[in-house]
Amino acid sequence: MRVLFCFFAVQTSILHLVPPVIVGMMKYPKLKDYDLSFVHSIKSGAAPLKPETIDVIKSLIPSATIYQGKSLSNLIRVTINRYQY
Repeated sequence: MRVLFCFFAVQTSILHLVPPVIVGMMKYPKLKDYDLSFVHSIKSGAAPLKPETIDVIKSLIPSATIYQGKSLSNLIRVTINRYQY
């Protein structure tokens, strides 16, 4: 998955992702083989994440706090008004 290569290349601690990318990461079978401990937060907008998706991502990347906006325009507000999971 190319997006994982980008994360490792810059060791970014904050990921701004849309839900389809998060679901794709969740379904990627080799994600467990990667050390993503440098990720401290995942911020998502454009569509709500299902609670099951949040649970799976939290189990795969326990170091990350997930913040969620209700629409793409609210993604900026996620940084301020933390819908934290």
